[in-house]
Amino acid sequence: MLKLPICLTPFQRISILNGIYLILLVFGLNQTSKAQSGLRFIDSSHQKVVTAYQGDYLILKYKGYLGQTEFYKHTLQGVSDSSLIVGIVHPYSPLSGVFIGTNNPWKEIKFRDIEAFKRRSAGANFLKSMIGISAGLSAILLLKNLNEDKKFSNGKNLAISLGVGIGINVGMNLIFSDKPKNKMQEGWHIETFK
Repeated sequence: MLKLPICLTPFQRISILNGIYLILLVFGLNQTSKAQSGLRFIDSSHQKVVTAYQGDYLILKYKGYLGQTEFYKHTLQGVSDSSLIVGIVHPYSPLSGVFIGTNNPWKEIKFRDIEAFKRRSAGANFLKSMIGISAGLSAILLLKNLNEDKKFSNGKNLAISLGVGIGINVGMNLIFSDKPKNKMQEGWHIETFK
């Protein structure tokens, strides 16, 4: 039987509440600071619209430089009339006019090269991260409690803990798939807005 702590000290309660308030504050600022420019993926035949603002997380499948298929997952940083910029735009990046080295933490992708896309909300990204952290912590707590009970050998305890952690991660990746589901050849087109 698992033995989890039932009561928390006042300091732990305050720390948890402060963490929750900080997370809510960050999400509140993120929602109010969204730029008005972005793009819309429109499927007229099925009357679907997916709107992506600057700062939203996009998963893209596109034709690369030599015509090969590439995938890229990151935040939308900018939109022009024929392309979008995803990734991390550092103040000292080539986009700002200052060269920072050979690493390319951002990509400019032409609209015509995009083959498929998926937009993921900030809440879904946060939830995926929290589930991953929870899976790791639960595997550690499970291993600790199994070792305290001494019902199984250390190898079995480790196998059970790893199985639980891996099972949670596999389930999480099934729920929060990184596969772009909307294909441009199915009638989607892109429009920009300011």
